[in-house]
Parts: sequence; C-alpha cells; structure tokens
Amino acid sequence: MIKYSNHLLAASLLPAACLLAMTQSSHALSFKVDLDVSTLAANAGTDGPFALDFTISGTHDSAYIHGVSITGGIFDSASISTTGPASGDLASPTAAVSILSNASNAFNDFSEAFGPNTTDIKFTAEVSQLSSTDTFTFGILDNTGNLVATTDPSGINNLGEVDITPTISLASVKKFTTTAEGTVTPLVTVPEPSTVAALLGGVAMLVGLRRRRA
Repeated sequence: MIKYSNHLLAASLLPAACLLAMTQSSHALSFKVDLDVSTLAANAGTDGPFALDFTISGTHDSAYIHGVSITGGIFDSASISTTGPASGDLASPTAAVSILSNASNAFNDFSEAFGPNTTDIKFTAEVSQLSSTDTFTFGILDNTGNLVATTDPSGINNLGEVDITPTISLASVKKFTTTAEGTVTPLVTVPEPSTVAALLGGVAMLVGLRRRRA
C-alpha cells in the first residue's frame, strides 16, 4: 500500500489548499452521501475489511471530504493508502480528506478501511473545477484492493461518479448499486444551508490567516 509522503508540511497544507482552490472557481458542487453498508457485514469475515475509496482522475481539479460520520464501527488509520497529492484521516476527530489532481499524476486516490460492524457511513463531498474536466468517484474496496462490483456500466465498479464541469449540479452525480458482497446504494442530497455557511466561514478564516502571514 502507498503510504503518506515524507513531505509532512506539504501534506498538512493540502486541506487549506483544496478549500482555497474552491474559492477561486465558480464550477463547484457540494453534496452529502449516505451509505447503508449494513449488508456488507455477512461477508466482512472473508472479503473484509472493506474500505471507503475516493479518487480524482484528471489534472487540475480538487475534492474535499468532510462531515464524516460512521455508525457501528470505526475507521482504521493504519490502513490509509494514498496515490498522488492526497491526505487526511477519516478516523480523526476532525475527519477530513483532501485530494488534488495534477498534471504529473492523473490518478489521485485515498482509501481507508472501516470496521466489520459498520452499518452506515455519511460524508459531504466538495468538488471544484480549476481548469480541466476531471472525474471524482467514490466506491468500496474489498481486502484485495479491488472495488466491490456495482452496476457501473463502465465496468470500473464505482459506487458514485461525477464529472467536474462548468455545468456541474446535483443531477450530475451518477449513483450505482453494489452487485456483490451486499446491496449498497448511495443516497445523495444537498447539504443543509448551515453546513455550507460553516464551510464558507472556514474558507474565509483560512484566507485571512494566509494574508496575515504573507
């Protein structure tokens, strides 16, 4: 598994960089995802632990995962695997993940395993287009590192997918259902206004701090 980069300072700045990037783009979308993963429990002993996986395929866009909650189980920090500029920890008190795409690495990924007794996972995804049209996806990995089979017609087995374009909207989010291990179908909704306001407040604070230090 690919571990965190030794450039700890750069990694620590990724969440702020991701949020700041969103303030520079009008092509952004925030959406909440609710995953009922209770049906995976029956196969957790043979094909688990399962892991939640996020990717951006492209060169210039960003994703920020926050507002994470898990029911019945816990995330395992020791299982974290990343490819490209990705950082975070779903098990931390401030559970959040940042993924930035870049020209040198078109596949950028973060995954973290969750416990066998997990029944539900919720998170909010913020995706933002900077210049190119990239694709943000999420899915569930089995213990071999392969995505659990879904109805995704591409055969990649994503559980959710959205192209980050100038016309991005909630309707742009494609949802699929697992066809193995259990039945998981994402419930995708728009965040509450208070959640969006809190995020924008955080962005403003980060911008202010950055200007004071400049």
